[in-house]
Amino acid sequence: MGLKELVETRDKDLRQMFATLGVGAPQPATTAPQAGQAASATISPGEVGDPNWGFKFRPPEGWKFQKSAETVILGHDTIAGAIFVLPHTAKSLQAVQAEMQSGLTDEGVQLLPTGAIQPLGNNAVAGEYAGIFNGEQVKARGIGTFSPYGGGAYIVAVSTPDKYSPQLSGAADAIAKGMQYFKVEVSDLMRHFAGTWATSTTNTLTNMTLAPDGSYHDSYESSYSGNLTDGTFKTGDWAVAGQDQGKGRWTVRGNKQQGTIIIKLADGTENTLEYRVHVEKGQTYWNEYWFNGSLYNKIR
Repeated sequence: MGLKELVETRDKDLRQMFATLGVGAPQPATTAPQAGQAASATISPGEVGDPNWGFKFRPPEGWKFQKSAETVILGHDTIAGAIFVLPHTAKSLQAVQAEMQSGLTDEGVQLLPTGAIQPLGNNAVAGEYAGIFNGEQVKARGIGTFSPYGGGAYIVAVSTPDKYSPQLSGAADAIAKGMQYFKVEVSDLMRHFAGTWATSTTNTLTNMTLAPDGSYHDSYESSYSGNLTDGTFKTGDWAVAGQDQGKGRWTVRGNKQQGTIIIKLADGTENTLEYRVHVEKGQTYWNEYWFNGSLYNKIR
């Protein structure tokens, strides 16, 4: 899908736009919260967020939204363009700034800053970008916010250069200014599985990190090339033939004995791991689990 379906909204029905995106009909925003209102993990009508993200906000007046598992998309009846809000798990505002200075890239998206990334209030940084969005030249405003509890939000307002406007970038700034943060509550079950799990074969190594904040990371290495001299394996001669990595978010359903871990990768792919604890000769090993038939050990 090209950017045209997102930026030329003046004469288009927003319901058609969101139907094209495959995320359903937009919902109207309600009035903004009063200043000083305490943030909670409860997402009230008209608010946008997720208990696992650690933030929520109310769209600026006139902006409509639809939320998917990993992204919020906002559009307006008369302001061309779209605004994307995505959670991140950065450990500091400096880390957010470094990520934004290096550019915003994803499948079909390559946005590079056109200047320095500057502070925006006390807990955010922002900059102007230009680049490619699904094959089209675009301009964008990128904002990275940081929560006092860690993590935060990336906010990207994007449009074609001829339709990029102060109204679009101003709405993105308003979202950042009105962002409310809360501490993500970790269930006992998530706390039990949080950590790095590993499994290996004679020529593969897989690590899977389930972070307490719900973020997910895995790495896979396969070693199929090397030299054997006189039948003796030499470590220095062996090379990793393939590497792969994935990032996303995870949740768990069940109990400590068995259940399901659901992993949603950054590209939208959803993986399901059926798990059960390792029991051998009547003894239960709580740091060893079968995930989809493969035995993993918790290494940290």
